[in-house]
Amino acid sequence: MPQTRVKSSDTLGIDLDDGRVLFLPGGTITGTIFRQQTIVSTEATISLVLRGRTKSIFLVSTGQTTVVYRGRFTLINVSQAIFSGPLHIPKDSHKRRDWKFTIEIPQRIDPSLLPRYKPHESFLDPAIVDTLTLPASFISLHGADQAFIEYYLEAKIRFQRERSWVEETAKMPIRILAHPCPPTHPTSTSFLRIPRSVSSQRLLPGMENAHLTAGQRFKKLVGASSVPELAFHLELDIPNEIHVDQRPVPITMRVVPYWSSTHEALKNQPQKVRLINFKATLESRCAILCEGFSWAISKTSWKEKAVLPTASQSPASAIEIPFSSDEPAIDIGHALDLWVERGGKNSAAFQDFTTFNITLTHKLYWAVKLDIAQETIHFNGVQNIRILPPIDSSSAPEYIESEVLPEYETDSSIDGVDRKGKPPSFEEAQKLEGAHKNTSHDKEH
Repeated sequence: MPQTRVKSSDTLGIDLDDGRVLFLPGGTITGTIFRQQTIVSTEATISLVLRGRTKSIFLVSTGQTTVVYRGRFTLINVSQAIFSGPLHIPKDSHKRRDWKFTIEIPQRIDPSLLPRYKPHESFLDPAIVDTLTLPASFISLHGADQAFIEYYLEAKIRFQRERSWVEETAKMPIRILAHPCPPTHPTSTSFLRIPRSVSSQRLLPGMENAHLTAGQRFKKLVGASSVPELAFHLELDIPNEIHVDQRPVPITMRVVPYWSSTHEALKNQPQKVRLINFKATLESRCAILCEGFSWAISKTSWKEKAVLPTASQSPASAIEIPFSSDEPAIDIGHALDLWVERGGKNSAAFQDFTTFNITLTHKLYWAVKLDIAQETIHFNGVQNIRILPPIDSSSAPEYIESEVLPEYETDSSIDGVDRKGKPPSFEEAQKLEGAHKNTSHDKEH
């Protein structure tokens, strides 16, 4: 099934108190189940259930047929009886009939709802299931491939009409947030020390703004030994963990001279280092597991990227980087007001998590341009980084906005695919999956 959408009408509906749809594990949901349509029944029941599930969908096409792989795990299933007895709503009644409810959200996954599985069939070891808290609501769509974690309320009315039983349902999706994480002190960081060198006559004292002659430019071009060379290290401290919506993201930088490998004329001479540009890109990778033929497991993944925005009004070139082994590093994250933007279409900022058939991890790509003596020096790198829930979970982050789905659940978007001909074996499908990945990789580059 695709994601659950709101299903509400005068035959049966659900209203949540204050229109609230955001909750934390262990929280309480209050609201009203209502019906306005005429009913006369000597026996009727109304029930409510809170469901949570995680689902992955992966399509493999051979050209003649399309094979669907799925992964499904039920996380919670909390039911409650709301009403039982005769029910009468008169015709042309302007008042609807209401039933109040209160339902508690569990803190943890219910292990009794899970199928038995082997370690290779899930990202989670079966031995730790009893310790798992509810994962946050999540959705990621990559073409026909999907991954989502959803929670919803489903109300059902069952009544007798003309000696037969009739059922009507209503559905209301809610969003479960991850518990907010307080900042850790001290913050774990990765310390990078990258060696570089630069050669120029402008490094010499008094030559900072000198106009180089043709001969000087030629010597510099061929790397003549008479052109003074400055050796140094770029030192960067990048956090290993950052919160969604953290602002600013602390990244410190300084340049430390390496005098033993520096030209004699430049030793102990101060140099001006300016930041021309700093760019950080957050890449998320969503990996899913799905059941294949003969209970084999099909695995695929996709990536999304988002540039960490800066809100600084000052150009990066105005930021001077310390050139010293004694001075403290400058926090360029603060100077540029670097932050992690959450929400919106194609946002890569959603907290890391691992559940049974879905896992989300992140990498941080960064690039630096520095100016020393009118020479531009480039640096870049990548590192694993963990994205934590917001420090203040006041609103639900949308990982990737959902496509428009019908109001009522249907499997037509998946099960309506062309299944003519014999489906491929799982081994054949795996080869097709590899080709699909290669194609996707080529498109990314």
